[in-house]
Amino acid sequence: MTKASHRARCYDCWRPLELCLCARLPRVATRTRIVVIQHPQERTHPFGTARLMRLCMPNTEVHTVYGGLDRYLTHPLALPADAAPR
Repeated sequence: MTKASHRARCYDCWRPLELCLCARLPRVATRTRIVVIQHPQERTHPFGTARLMRLCMPNTEVHTVYGGLDRYLTHPLALPADAAPR
């Protein structure tokens, strides 16, 4: 049995180089800061939408949160008082 070979990947969109989306993604400049709280399992998922959102909207922050011993996901963020949680 032979080991499966790993394909070279784009370091921005994480897709195989021959399927890289970076050149085709629209870029949208927003004045609004967007903060995405990402589940740890999406971080390495090949179709991670948070990663694509960050590539399309430069004013986007993606934070991956991990659970502690109490099974709650916690990640302190500095949010302004007028932030709209979703």
